[in-house]
Amino acid sequence: MQLRRRVFFVLVVVFCLIVLKPFWFPMATGITLAYLCEGPVERLIERWRLTRPIWRWAVAVGMVAVVQGLFIVPLMLLTWSATKELLSFWEGMSGNESAVETGYKILSWMDMKITPLLQSTGFNLSFADMQGRLREFMQPMLRNIAGFLGSALSATPELLLFLFVTWMAWVYFLVYGKRQRQALLPRLIPWGEQRGMLASTLGDVLRAMVLASIVLSLVQSLMVVLTLAVFGVPKFYLWGALAFFLSFIPVFGTAPVMISAAIWSFYHDRVFAGIFILGMSIVIGLADNVLRPLLMKGSSSGATDMPFFWLFMSIVGGIAVFGVAGAVLGPWAFSLFIAVQSVPLIDIGSE
Repeated sequence: MQLRRRVFFVLVVVFCLIVLKPFWFPMATGITLAYLCEGPVERLIERWRLTRPIWRWAVAVGMVAVVQGLFIVPLMLLTWSATKELLSFWEGMSGNESAVETGYKILSWMDMKITPLLQSTGFNLSFADMQGRLREFMQPMLRNIAGFLGSALSATPELLLFLFVTWMAWVYFLVYGKRQRQALLPRLIPWGEQRGMLASTLGDVLRAMVLASIVLSLVQSLMVVLTLAVFGVPKFYLWGALAFFLSFIPVFGTAPVMISAAIWSFYHDRVFAGIFILGMSIVIGLADNVLRPLLMKGSSSGATDMPFFWLFMSIVGGIAVFGVAGAVLGPWAFSLFIAVQSVPLIDIGSE
């Protein structure tokens, strides 16, 4: 009877998850933000002795409003402006042509300007020879970037729905998240030791990932701003804001900003600046892959206290298998492995 009830409960949970499938990402974002803000909210409630439910709701709404007003909304406005500037930049260069045709013209222009410079140093490289090989790569890449940026600006109802669902999930789980975890997890995972292991490792990985991502995004955006400012790229502060948000996306990162700045430099006959900016984009990308595991390792002494090699491999492997979510799932899997490995298979007291 107990097994039947447990199986039926799992089926109901799966059915609810299927119903909520269109909102998985905004709900996951809201739940994560609520979990990270749960500690300060609990301390405020205990300090002020707010026992009534209405006060708990007020503290939750106030916390969300403060975080949004001080951090999220200003950065989103800057990113919105930077995205519009990036689209207008591409339109100014391409006119009525498609992004793919613009990419081919840029390659031809680079072959005319840069190839003689490289050949004079004894390095034989022709962008014209590379054009055919890069054709299959550039076409979907440019189309996807242009489509993503265009849809991000035009899909206002979808964006507003995403923000609204995220905000509701954030506030709701700040109020009821802990209570619902206590009610749900024992039914899904009946073993107390393993349930505590899952909860502690996931919480540790989430906190380490968020802290490392914020620090790394600040470092990367500062590197982008300084690089573009040195070479006179206009509105470099907007590109820095866009780079801050893009740097949260593993692998993808700040590449669109730096590549666009390099193309702008080549377009205005600043060959050295374009080459240096492309080189800095590689440096920033390598810094992401190296610094993220180091920052995660240094930000916590719990679940992320694993050798750098395994932390690096878990992030890269998780992203390769699960996409962006793998940046959390990969380290979580290896954190569970380390936690399980430290538990003896046979209790000493049972011998």
